[in-house]
Amino acid sequence: MIKTLLTIPFLLAATLGEKGPQDPYQDNVLQIRIFSFYTAPAAVANDHNGQESQTENRGNFTGHSFLEIKNISGSSQTVGHVVVPNNGYVTIGCWSYPFNYYDPNIPSSWYSVQSGAIWYNNEAYDTFGWGTMESYSLMTTTSGLGLEVLTNYLTTGSNSYWDAFSHTCANVAATLWNMIILSDSLSLNPSYWNFPSSLKDAIGTKPGYVVNASYQTGSSHGYVSHYYGSFHL
Repeated sequence: MIKTLLTIPFLLAATLGEKGPQDPYQDNVLQIRIFSFYTAPAAVANDHNGQESQTENRGNFTGHSFLEIKNISGSSQTVGHVVVPNNGYVTIGCWSYPFNYYDPNIPSSWYSVQSGAIWYNNEAYDTFGWGTMESYSLMTTTSGLGLEVLTNYLTTGSNSYWDAFSHTCANVAATLWNMIILSDSLSLNPSYWNFPSSLKDAIGTKPGYVVNASYQTGSSHGYVSHYYGSFHL
């Protein structure tokens, strides 16, 4: 009798396949790509009115870094604060709003975020100053466990801010990526001022990186701010 009982689990595993029902985190549920856009500027960039911009400085301060996430699970999934349908997308990036910036697609009431925020799908609306730059990207997939790790970070309010010294778009994108890719993480320059140029260089050291890949966003649009607690979708 004991021998028969011990055999049953092995028969079930053989019938259900190697994965079996015992580990809900084995199947990939998300496809993740990290992007970093940067091209060394020939001159100081201009703002929307053709005047010299105070936000687009010379050198490494320009560009943008973010994650594109595709739901490949077969059902809707919540990524951070946003529900992403099956085969749908969301982009996640850290932004410094406001910096003398205006986009008619964004309600003026949103510019109360004095210390920046984590934005969802803002890359569909704001490409000024970086959208035509050269980009490097990497792609990976992750399981339900990776989804939980990402969502835990994104829903922890103290992570939702921008800081020019230590919490830029490049810092946040690399942090989220490294939570998934534990064995081959992206190493930024171990100093302050880690901007998209630094992350682009790090991506360029990895095999399989892609130059100027296109990206897709979702329809939800809004932000989460640690300092103001504002969230619009």
